[in-house]
This record gives sequence, structure tokens and C-alpha cells, in this order.
Amino acid sequence: MAGKMVKKMDFKEAFKKKNWYVELKRLIFPKGKLDKDQLKQFVKFVRTDAFLKVMKEAAKTEDGRENLVKALKDDSLRKILLMNFDSHTVRWAIGDLFNSPDGQEVMKMLFVNKKEVWGKEITYPDLGAAKIVKDIVNAMTTTELKETEIIKDFNHYKKKEKMLHASEEDLKKLEKALSSDKEMNKLLKDVSTKEGREWIIALLRTQEVRSFLNNDVLGDEDKRGRLAKLLKSEAGYGVLDELMNTAEGINVVGFLWNMPNGKKMLKENMTDAAGLKTIYLILNKQTSYNETKEKLKKTPKKKK
Repeated sequence: MAGKMVKKMDFKEAFKKKNWYVELKRLIFPKGKLDKDQLKQFVKFVRTDAFLKVMKEAAKTEDGRENLVKALKDDSLRKILLMNFDSHTVRWAIGDLFNSPDGQEVMKMLFVNKKEVWGKEITYPDLGAAKIVKDIVNAMTTTELKETEIIKDFNHYKKKEKMLHASEEDLKKLEKALSSDKEMNKLLKDVSTKEGREWIIALLRTQEVRSFLNNDVLGDEDKRGRLAKLLKSEAGYGVLDELMNTAEGINVVGFLWNMPNGKKMLKENMTDAAGLKTIYLILNKQTSYNETKEKLKKTPKKKK
């Protein structure tokens, strides 16, 4: 008996259509039911550079951005995409949404709703965005990657930065602060002050702090929990808000959360309400970084 004839699908062509989200659903779920053969072909496609290219092209047009939002909000398509997070093409396609100017327009559409009230447009958070963020975080934390792949991802999105350096004294001060709950509470009070906030922001922008946090902090469950407590606190929220206006701040967050123990911190400590609030801030700072950088360029320097 002859085997089933499988029609070869051209997904690259499908993405060229104005309403490609509907076309994609029709191809993978004909008559509303999953077609396993066509799913296999789609999975093969998303694991190629051609998929990465069509995602970048889609983000450049209004129609394309609207389709991207629909696809990411679709539970079934998002699940298929995130199941292939071990492929750099999928990680970079999602990463482009946070890091490229075109992708950032998609993120604004995805996470913020707009409506007119009494003749005035107002914006408010999309309630469905929390599920999307949780799914992306889950994919990040459960997908095992070789360190070479992790560094490859980091270098791909690394911002051009200043080579700032930390003193041994400052690193020891941070190490002590993360050594116990008592010391952690002292640090929280300290960074609530202007002087303390400026100190930790300066430290987190240095080259040395990355290896210190990765090797000496994130590998220890208790210290990992204390660092998460700092990031989720009101003081930590303020620190991140300022820190991520800088290239070094964007880079240190990207580095830590891509490393295996950083992913553990995400999984263990950052999926509650306070953690998601911090994640939203980080996503927002990533998506607005280019705009912030341009604004800072245009801001006249104060005369001494």
C-alpha cells in the first residue's frame, strides 16, 4: 500500500501574504485540526535563517506587525515557536522584538492596549501579556544550551559599551551584602538612598561584576534568592530603571539571565507578581533603549 502523499509547503511564500497569520493557521491547522506532516515542515522552516529573515521583514510594516502580534497571542502558534527555542533562529527572532527598533514597535502593540475615553487616547497594560511573558520565561529557563550558544546569543545582542572596572573593595562589599538576610536588608536600605543607588548602579556597569555575580552569587541558592529580592524590591526597581538606560546595564542583565544559573533565578524567584513586574520593567527598558539613547544624545549638556 502506497504511503500518504505529503504536499510540500512553501512557508516562506506564506509569510509574503498580507494576512499571513490566517494563512499560517490554515496551513498548520487545516479545518481546525493539526496536520502533523505540515507541522513538521513548519518546524523545519523555523529552524532556518530564512525564518529569521521573514520575521525581520514582517516587523518593518504595519500589516506585518499586526500579524506578528496575532501570532504571538495565539496559544497554539506561540507554543510551537517556543518548543523550538533551542534553535538560535527562534531565540533571535524573539530577541529582535526586544532589541530592534522595528521589533520594539511590535512589543508596544503586544503589551499595551489603547482606547479613547472622553475624546482622549489612553494606554493600559494588556492583561493577556502576562501569559506571553510567562511562556517566554519558561522557554528561556527550561531550554538547555551549551555555553558556546549562550555566549553567541549574548554577543549577538551586546550593546557597544564603555569598559568600566570595579574595585576589589566594592566587590567585597556586594559579596557581604548578599551573604545573609541581615546584610541584605542593610543593602536594601542603602540603595534606597541617592548615594547607595549611585554606588550599586556604578558597580553593576563594570566588567568584573558579571563574572562575580555569575560565579559567586547565582550558583548559590540562598544568594540567588537575595539577589532576586533586591531586583523585586522598590529600591531595586529604581536601580534597574536607571541602570538600563546604559549600554552596560542592558548588557549585564542580558548576560546574567542568559547564563544557566541566571535562568534558575528567573524560574525560582521571578514568576510571582513582584517578579513579573520587574520583568515587565526590563522588557520595557530593552524595547525603549534606542529611543532613550537618542533622547540623551539630544539633551543639551549642563554647563559647569
